[in-house]
Amino acid sequence: MSAGRAPFPSWTLRRGALALRVWELGDPDRPAGDRPPVICLHGWLDQGLGFARLAGGRAGRWIAPDQRGFGGSSTDALGGACYPHFADFVADLDALVEAVGTAVDLVGHSMGGTVAALYAGARPERVRRVVLLDGLGALPTSERSQLRRMRRFLAGQRRPPHLARMASVEQAARRLQERHPGLDAGHAALLARHGTRPAEPEGVRWSFDPLHLVRGPHPFHEEGFTEVLAAVEAPVLLLWARRGLYPPAFRERRAAHLRRRVERELDCGHMIPYERPVEAGDLVERFLAAPDGAPEIP
Repeated sequence: MSAGRAPFPSWTLRRGALALRVWELGDPDRPAGDRPPVICLHGWLDQGLGFARLAGGRAGRWIAPDQRGFGGSSTDALGGACYPHFADFVADLDALVEAVGTAVDLVGHSMGGTVAALYAGARPERVRRVVLLDGLGALPTSERSQLRRMRRFLAGQRRPPHLARMASVEQAARRLQERHPGLDAGHAALLARHGTRPAEPEGVRWSFDPLHLVRGPHPFHEEGFTEVLAAVEAPVLLLWARRGLYPPAFRERRAAHLRRRVERELDCGHMIPYERPVEAGDLVERFLAAPDGAPEIP
């Protein structure tokens, strides 16, 4: 995988002042039968190319947007004052599905899994299958005071966290591999090349919006999220990471709200698209290709 240029084409989805970069990772010359396009939604502080090894070159259309404020989908056009919430990511996905022009399959990792689940519950007619890679809603936090959360949010808005400067794209790639030991060197180079921007006075910094590091003002409501999960009509593959974010009892409690689900576990950490991209991609592809009457993994 070359670090010098992207091996995949991309295009721009415009939503008013916001421009979202969308990567085309699949191989259009290899037909996928009647299977609809697959939209891959990355996790927090990641980018669409996080799916480059999981989805890259697979048959059919595999689409991976840089979600707002990540990768090449900067919020600069909104004046640097846009703090995204899950509803914004879901609305962006709705616009992308509209642009694609047909029902889709969804694959979401971590935060992207939560977005995929919310959309599948809200728009069941637009989603055929769902795959959630260690991503089924936020974990509960110990901070339950709305007042303290709002005060911390306002302080973070006024003084967003500083993004560290790195000497080069190559250093950024090495830092990714240090943080994620299972990440392939070529994949790390690709992510660093397309997930950084020039820094002042020299070097590079990550391109995501620093506001993503500010804790949000609203708690994640368990009752509301499980109501959405119960409304999901599509078959769901839950692909858990053995050393992931979710304790077993928590997985079981959330998953119980999905009516049609298959569960598998991979021996890896939370970053499944980095650590087990080929194995996970094969499982995903087999699930998406299974007959409609049997949402299983052959």
